[in-house]
Amino acid sequence: MTAVRSLIIRTTLVAGTLDILAAFLMQLASHVSPVRVLQAIASGWLGPAAFSGGVPAAALGLVSHFLLMAALVAVYVVFVAGRALARQQPLLCGVLTGIGMYVFMNAVVLPLSRIAFHPNYSMMPVLIGLVVHILCVGMPIAFMARGGQGARVAQTV
Repeated sequence: MTAVRSLIIRTTLVAGTLDILAAFLMQLASHVSPVRVLQAIASGWLGPAAFSGGVPAAALGLVSHFLLMAALVAVYVVFVAGRALARQQPLLCGVLTGIGMYVFMNAVVLPLSRIAFHPNYSMMPVLIGLVVHILCVGMPIAFMARGGQGARVAQTV
C-alpha cells in the first residue's frame, strides 16, 4: 500500500468516525437512534424508503458516509497537504477545511441527494454544524495530512 493511500485511509477512519459519532450524539438528545441517523444518510440514495429499510439501509448510510469522507480526504491530501501553508498553518487549514466541507455538504451534496432536505439556517444549528465540521473533520484532516507526509504526497502527484 502506498504512503498516500495509507494516509487517506487512516485520515478517513479518524475524521469519518469523529463526524458520525458527533451526529449520533447530537441526535440522541432528540431520541433519534444511530440506526435512524444512518438511514437518513442512506435516504440520499433511497429517498424516504430508507427509513423502512432496516439495518441494510443503515449499512448503506454508513458506507456512503465513509466513502464521501474518503473522497473529501483524498482531495485534501492530493491538492492541499503538500503546500507550505498546510504544513505551517494546520490550525488555519483545519478551520478553513471544516467550513468548506460544511458549506459543500449543505450547498451541494444535500440538495442534490434524495434526502427530504429542509435547511435550517438559524444561528444555533449553523454554529453547531460549523463547530462539528471544524473540530471533527477539518482539524483531523489538516493535522494528520501535514508535515513530511503532505510533502511526500505532493511529490507523488
